[in-house]
Amino acid sequence: MLDVDPRAASEVALLSYESLSAAARLTKPFLLVHGANCALPEQAERHFAVVPTHDKLHRRWTWGAS
Repeated sequence: MLDVDPRAASEVALLSYESLSAAARLTKPFLLVHGANCALPEQAERHFAVVPTHDKLHRRWTWGAS
């Protein structure tokens, strides 16, 4: 049995997973919820940028804001 830290293994899987090409092929409405303090915020912004539509609604909400 290999002595591998499961956190390291999951990070390798996460960082090697390619999903931008799938985002670029979206044809249905979708909702992306992500935060600047979440994991890989730049990756979420790249995914949002490649979705093929001209009518994107981009909103920023802040917890506790009215």
